[in-house]
Amino acid sequence: INSPAWKADNSLVLRVPLNTSLRLNTVNGGGIRVENVNGEIEAANVNGDIVISRALGAVAAHTVNGKVTAAFARLDPKKPLSLVSFNGDVDLTLPAEAKATLKMSINNEGEIYSDFELDVETENVRQVDDERERHGRYRLNIEKTVVAKLNGGGPEIILNTFNGDILVRKAK
Repeated sequence: INSPAWKADNSLVLRVPLNTSLRLNTVNGGGIRVENVNGEIEAANVNGDIVISRALGAVAAHTVNGKVTAAFARLDPKKPLSLVSFNGDVDLTLPAEAKATLKMSINNEGEIYSDFELDVETENVRQVDDERERHGRYRLNIEKTVVAKLNGGGPEIILNTFNGDILVRKAK
């Protein structure tokens, strides 16, 4: 289609039932945004962000050039969660009472920030800075993969970036 309207806005909006599983892929189509879905979500993007909010289910979100942002009202302990970006931040928001085991890795330059107090397995950590008075967060400088328990631990959540930061936020 060669219409100017198509070139100006190539977005696609789908309305699906709450309990639906989705497999979404785009290359240069911009971002992917999913809201209020309780089924399995698989989202892959090459040049753009992925934003997932108010989901309850298994989530695998991967982008090459963009940020991955996900916010959960609650976690299902039986559902896996993986957020990965090659060139961008990984930003996860969880309820204050969420229990999880975070496997986090940054392969190049970047840091991990958390609103939660994390029980970190320190074998790969170079330095833990308590910046709660300045920024309200802990800051970790890491070597490879860090495993940290959130509120005593729980289902495994994988957070990876090659060039970016990892942010773990408490929902307000």
